[in-house]
Amino acid sequence: MDDIRTEQRMEDPSAIEPDWDRDDDREPEPPEQDESPLDLVAARAVLAAFQEESCVLGHKGREALDLLPVALDEVEALRRELAYWRGLPMREEYAVTEDGKAPDAADTHIRYDAAEEAERHAGTAGHLWTRSLTEHPWVGLVNEPPF
Repeated sequence: MDDIRTEQRMEDPSAIEPDWDRDDDREPEPPEQDESPLDLVAARAVLAAFQEESCVLGHKGREALDLLPVALDEVEALRRELAYWRGLPMREEYAVTEDGKAPDAADTHIRYDAAEEAERHAGTAGHLWTRSLTEHPWVGLVNEPPF
């Protein structure tokens, strides 16, 4: 029986014709790189937060899927904040002492890069929902974000 099938395949000319349209010498195209570094930071933050929530829920992993749209909304907001802060130069912020008073003039100005701080916050798993640039403890922002 097997010999009959082999003979039928050999008689069928389309079975042995080479595929001339296929070009084996061409190199594979690199994947499109439409993700910016900001998108990668946000994606890592979502993945870490999602994994943490999935582990907490354990056997109720399906419920963790309900959290994903919320996390993606948070990441989009974070990405907009990062893009905004990246566009700003280094800026000055004012420190406040523990008793709520301004410190001496020499200690008043603190140099701070908001984009790096936001990326640090984005990398901490589990705090994605509660931490943002608008909630940080520094007082007296010179440039408030427009959102």
